[in-house]
Amino acid sequence: MRNLIKLSRLLLLVIALSLLTACQSAPLDIHYYLSNEADFSQYQTFSVSPINSQNGRMIPKVTLGIERAMLAKGYSVAAEPDLQVLYQVHVSESEKLKSEVIPVPGNVFNRTTLEAVYEAKLLVNIVDAKTSQMLWKASTIRDLTQVRRKNETQEQVDQRIAEVFASFPERYSSMDLRLFY
Repeated sequence: MRNLIKLSRLLLLVIALSLLTACQSAPLDIHYYLSNEADFSQYQTFSVSPINSQNGRMIPKVTLGIERAMLAKGYSVAAEPDLQVLYQVHVSESEKLKSEVIPVPGNVFNRTTLEAVYEAKLLVNIVDAKTSQMLWKASTIRDLTQVRRKNETQEQVDQRIAEVFASFPERYSSMDLRLFY
């Protein structure tokens, strides 16, 4: 009887872990550039601006996600900023040809089908507001086929934006730097 109870608890644990794993999304494939010449200690403030008006529904969520990522890095929002964060979101729905080779004894067949493509592209550029010098940029493409568009929460957007901004330098205040001396 005890073994049956232990077995049922173990089975419930395995099912719960399987469900949690299934709900997680794969990490984003992010490409970024960071200027070697930039001294990020001189920058304190930023503003965020979308460069496109397509996907109007996503613009407020992405803007807020970027603001939160920059605030988490120690920068402050300002009307006359040191850094301008410019971004573009492009969501495309289309089709592409998919070709599959099917080998059979003595012959090879080629099957071509149409496959639905639903993906989002995000490009973020951070430039010096005074000199317009490119300091950092990042881009990513995400397959949205399995994403429920209407149920997308701000928290989910924030998590993905935080992934994109992982390579962006944190701002340390002079108080933080004194801790190292």
